[in-house]
Amino acid sequence: MAGLSNRKCQCSHNGHSGQKTFQGVFHEYNVANPMPELPEVEAVCRKLRKQAIGAALVSAHIERRRITAPQDPVEVETLATGRTIERIDRRGKNILIGLSGGLTMRVHLRMTGNLYVVPDWRLRVSGISAWFELDDGRGLL
Repeated sequence: MAGLSNRKCQCSHNGHSGQKTFQGVFHEYNVANPMPELPEVEAVCRKLRKQAIGAALVSAHIERRRITAPQDPVEVETLATGRTIERIDRRGKNILIGLSGGLTMRVHLRMTGNLYVVPDWRLRVSGISAWFELDDGRGLL
């Protein structure tokens, strides 16, 4: 985890010029002016804002290991565990989940994906790529 600061670089794409970031799941983004597109992604964000902001991630589980590339899935699980969801933003097709400690987890729904909160984390489907257990027993899938 201490090695994360060594992987920072300058980002010069998509209007993020000059912002410090590193490749993988966790990024720093300026989301002051989200693009007004993709209503289904915005609908997912609005739903998550109502249900997930303020919840703490008790555990993180990356089932499909390649979705965190180039970051190690175990490192991502370790970084996410114990953090609180502070904000949820959208930047284009990306959902940005702001976590305590200044980290932002970037989620892309791909072609048929969804992101939702279930009343019990044990109610997840078997083919899920990643899931998070929340502090009140709910699950973010």
